[in-house]
Amino acid sequence: MESTDTAPTRLIALDRAFNFRDLGGYQSTLGGHVRWRRIFRSDNLAALTDDDHQVLADLSISTVIDLRTPAELERLGKIRPSAAYEYHHLPMADVLPDTTDPNWSSAEFVATRYGEMLTGADACVRTALSIAADPRSYPLVFHCAAGKDRTGIVSLIILGLLGVSREDIIADYVRTQAAMERMVEFLTKDSPERAQQIAPHLPAIFGTQAGNMSGLMRMIDDRYGSIEEYVQQIGAAESVSGLRANLLAD
Repeated sequence: MESTDTAPTRLIALDRAFNFRDLGGYQSTLGGHVRWRRIFRSDNLAALTDDDHQVLADLSISTVIDLRTPAELERLGKIRPSAAYEYHHLPMADVLPDTTDPNWSSAEFVATRYGEMLTGADACVRTALSIAADPRSYPLVFHCAAGKDRTGIVSLIILGLLGVSREDIIADYVRTQAAMERMVEFLTKDSPERAQQIAPHLPAIFGTQAGNMSGLMRMIDDRYGSIEEYVQQIGAAESVSGLRANLLAD
């Protein structure tokens, strides 16, 4: 289970990002726990305020991995350039699935979409793990648009390789529900036009049921045998020892 001893706040409060969270503190079956304040997951970072950027500076963020598509970058922009961190654009998919489909409220449907996204993400995951294996990359944040789907898949792979229990990985994924509620509430008040634009996508935005992640875990087991075997198949096995050395503490 998750370690709570002297645990820092997991959610990092920002004005223009709603799902910036620390992945530290989870107990590992390999021994010890995931280090706090080393690796973070987030939603879109393109609209951060000056105060938000100061929070990232206070966290000493050294690396930003952006999992969004080129079209999303063109439409929404990317995080403000800074000499403080290295930016990597590693799109997990060229084209996103249709998020207006009401079936996004079905865990089986979502898990299948996640499996499809993972199938085409070998280069993205391989490069992300290579970066995470380099001790100079930390502290590190990876993100997509909502910090739920693509970011959730990468979180599963990283936490799985770190020996975090499936129960804790699923619980971390489900925490995104509260972030999606915060995001929609903000847009409703601050940008009614934008809120109207995302209305058809609400089933996908709010679809954070535990079965999404447990279903993807079963698919990985069925296709590859385990997360470690998946990583071996995509040619990223050499990154695992570095990842663990950087992120596991006694």
